[in-house]
Amino acid sequence: MGFEWYLDFIDKAYAPSDDELIALFKMSPSIGTSMEDAAGRVASESSIGTWTTLTTMSPGMRRLMAKAYSFDSGLVKVAYPRDLFEAGNVPQLVSSVAGNIFGMKALQTLKLLDLRFPKWYIDGLRGPSKGILGVRDAFKVYDRPLLAT
Repeated sequence: MGFEWYLDFIDKAYAPSDDELIALFKMSPSIGTSMEDAAGRVASESSIGTWTTLTTMSPGMRRLMAKAYSFDSGLVKVAYPRDLFEAGNVPQLVSSVAGNIFGMKALQTLKLLDLRFPKWYIDGLRGPSKGILGVRDAFKVYDRPLLAT
């Protein structure tokens, strides 16, 4: 770790485990930014990274680093370690893999195309507490779609 901080989040030989969450991004870097640097920034910013280079980091923190590992024509896969997420905590997951990474200047375009959820994460989802009929009863809306912004 050092000056090339974002490159620490790239490992093209990485083989993710079944316990890791995998995100598939389509991205194009901004002019002057390499694909590897852009992917490293996405992996960094969506896991434990920060906008500044850190000079020290414990091994326990390093194991929480996401890894950009697959590069193919603008498609990049990023593996996120299990301990980075709380099972069933959808807002936490969305804020990480689909949060402020979409506003980074290093990227011209970024799309989250797919997520592969590990079994432990799926098992942590409790499902809706009321179901669609309970939600319609709460809002007293029965004759149209329920929409929110």
